[in-house]
Amino acid sequence: EAGALLMELGRALLCPRLTAHAAHASLVPAVEGENVFGMLHLARTYGSNRLEDRCVEVIAEHLDSLWNSPELCEVLLEEVALTEQRGNVQVTDIPIAAEIRS
Repeated sequence: EAGALLMELGRALLCPRLTAHAAHASLVPAVEGENVFGMLHLARTYGSNRLEDRCVEVIAEHLDSLWNSPELCEVLLEEVALTEQRGNVQVTDIPIAAEIRS
């Protein structure tokens, strides 16, 4: 929770380095199967690619327990919608799907 507050403070102060430090130092190591979707939301809200990448890794690692969760379905639908907007869709264009397949 402290990391999320620091990210919010960094964003409010227009200090992207503070936001990035909070994500990298406290949130990336804390990503687990139980909190991965909340962390993914934070990553996308604050534009933390490193945190988002770690979330995708955790989803791939815990796919056997997450595959039927409504949160995963929602994330995949969002990914597909964003990719479709760009056109010429392939499975490898959807980052989460590509990571899971590898």
